[in-house]
Amino acid sequence: MLSIISRAEAKARGLTRFFTGRPCDRGHVAERTVLRKTCVECIPLNKADTPDAGHPSSDLSITKPTHERRNHGSIERFKKLIVDVHGRRRFDATIVDINGVRGTPYHCVPLLEDLERREEITPDMRKAGDKFHDDFRLANLYQLRASDIESVRVSGKLRNYEYNKDARDAIHRSIQLLGGHHSRETSCAWHILGCETSIRQWTAIRHNCGDFIGARLARKTLVTTLKSLV
Repeated sequence: MLSIISRAEAKARGLTRFFTGRPCDRGHVAERTVLRKTCVECIPLNKADTPDAGHPSSDLSITKPTHERRNHGSIERFKKLIVDVHGRRRFDATIVDINGVRGTPYHCVPLLEDLERREEITPDMRKAGDKFHDDFRLANLYQLRASDIESVRVSGKLRNYEYNKDARDAIHRSIQLLGGHHSRETSCAWHILGCETSIRQWTAIRHNCGDFIGARLARKTLVTTLKSLV
């Protein structure tokens, strides 16, 4: 049985380890190092989590988003909410591959979430944008990028494509609220909120239609569109 000794006492006596009797984050009731307060049973586990030299994952620059990728939207480290052995909730960004090597995961921040974080839109405006997107999906108005398995010929007849009529009615009401099919706000809602097109891509679409708008005006148009949908 190990005797309780504080870190300060162990340091004063010239010892390299101390013992508190309390478990570490992994649940080990073991000695800790005086220098870094590390659990001695966690030391080999921490070494196992360290990427091996020469392993593709050991070069963290490989997993980091490139400058070109960041130009397409906000990128941040992925954080997973976990519960440790003591029932405490904390964020952990460690994801291990099949070889047990830690990765550096990133994910793209959704546009409306990013605008809400910057306080450019309110939570109600974000909910309105998310609702338009959900109705857009339920109405099956997004561009199909693959053959629709529902639209196959059965006994020489084309099967009817199913969609949610209430969702289409909601989209139609939103379009009328935004000024009709030919308004800039409707185009903004259709492409950015519905088809998940980036603001930069939408400005290129408007340029092709003869509406030469910049990124700043496009961003203001999106905010105005969300206000109208609330």
